[in-house]
Amino acid sequence: MRVLLIARHAPPEASGATRRTLQWIAAAERAGAEITIASPVEPAGPHAWTPLPIGVGRGQAGSSGSVYRLLNRLRDGLVWPDPELAWVLRHGPRLADAIDAADLVITTSPPESLHVVASRLAARRAVPHLVDLRDPWLRSMHRPARRRFPRRLVERALLRRVVRRAAAVTAVHPYIAEDVELALRGAQVRVIGQAPAAPDPDFVWRFEEGRLNAVYAGGFELGSGTRRLTDFLAALAPLFATEPRLSVHHFGPLSEAEAALASDTPNLVAHGPLDLDKLAVVQRAADALVLFNAPHARFPGGKLTEYAAADKPIILLGEGPWRADPVLTRARDVSIGETGLPAVHPRLEDVEAARSDRVGQLADLIVALAGSAR
Repeated sequence: MRVLLIARHAPPEASGATRRTLQWIAAAERAGAEITIASPVEPAGPHAWTPLPIGVGRGQAGSSGSVYRLLNRLRDGLVWPDPELAWVLRHGPRLADAIDAADLVITTSPPESLHVVASRLAARRAVPHLVDLRDPWLRSMHRPARRRFPRRLVERALLRRVVRRAAAVTAVHPYIAEDVELALRGAQVRVIGQAPAAPDPDFVWRFEEGRLNAVYAGGFELGSGTRRLTDFLAALAPLFATEPRLSVHHFGPLSEAEAALASDTPNLVAHGPLDLDKLAVVQRAADALVLFNAPHARFPGGKLTEYAAADKPIILLGEGPWRADPVLTRARDVSIGETGLPAVHPRLEDVEAARSDRVGQLADLIVALAGSAR
């Protein structure tokens, strides 16, 4: 049984986007499959690799946030409907060879153009294609251009075609499944949540004693494109004023301008990116975790799974629809620190659910789909 996994991010990248890729790799291993990974970065481990250089990543060293935003706007305007599509199409023949040798093709997005190209190639070769969605496609907060007419019509048509051809569609959150069902009524989408990396047993992290140490994991301009460090600091300012013992530790990529701003902010410590298994150790050592999103974000993203698995109080910064996530609405209100900063603590059942790797569900799906192709 041979599985081809096509992903923008793959380990050993220190990115939250690799969380799902790790799940699929573990699932394919559990299913006893021979794995080939198509990605820009050569993956760690014994698996075969098909290089897929699909553009410049947000975290590429030396890229500044302002330059990235300018290039992104140009790409949105000049390459339509998906800025990544040109790069993926350029490597279509290489992907075609890998698909020819596979019993199952799995694409996990973003970018959604991975689905579009793989869907066409897999259909021509009668290879089952599993579409895995980590972000909304039509209601994407990362690509505002998608919400403009007539691009909405084109993206909807692409999504419908991909879903109709797919052997199965999975999503990490119910909101994403709803996104698909709005485009194609009656579409069957399996919601299988994200899972955090297991803590590195050989890694130890200790915070400064006598402080209230909170952790925020994730990027701003380089990691999201929608969150702003200035907004994050503005939301933190009242907390710093209320609780002088509070130190917020940031783990993730920063642009040069953001790094300079962070270094000038008292009580904010920027550590840079950290591998997911080591980050799990840090989160469990913290006194609290900080969850921050842009106002238009519809759901908290995979970070909430990591936070729930850490079983720590969560400080919520900012407003938006993402606050209506069931894990947050079910959480109990708590206070932390000497001055009683408001936070929420996930319920035990949500902690246990977050710590479930869900690999078994993915492995069963791989066996069912790849087995039907043999």
